[in-house]
Amino acid sequence: MGWWLWPATAQALTLTVSVEGLRPGGQVRAGVYVDPARWLEEGGAVASCVADVEAGAATCSVELPGPGTYAVAFHHDQDGDGVFDRMLGVPLEGWGFSRDAATGLSGPRFADAALQVSAGSDVHTTIRARYL
Repeated sequence: MGWWLWPATAQALTLTVSVEGLRPGGQVRAGVYVDPARWLEEGGAVASCVADVEAGAATCSVELPGPGTYAVAFHHDQDGDGVFDRMLGVPLEGWGFSRDAATGLSGPRFADAALQVSAGSDVHTTIRARYL
């Protein structure tokens, strides 16, 4: 039987996402992005998490592959169908981004929502839900 030695840099980092100001019911679905070219694209998230909404808030955590620049986007799936409901492109459910990045017609730039994650440090971000 042999022993495996893992390099110290292989330590997983945790990103905890807290969302406040949510309407009652449903779940928060958050995606974590690392590639600005894939920001907000279907399938572009490197990690995701889901949390039930309780008392207007939800918190979930993801393991990150390592240090770097990440950005978070979430939507409040009020009806629990797993889809970010829109009508003619207009959101019908709540949404938000890390650093509470301001939204335009197509969402914020990756750089506006970016979080810097250093080796050996877990990160917590709080996002305020937005609704039309």
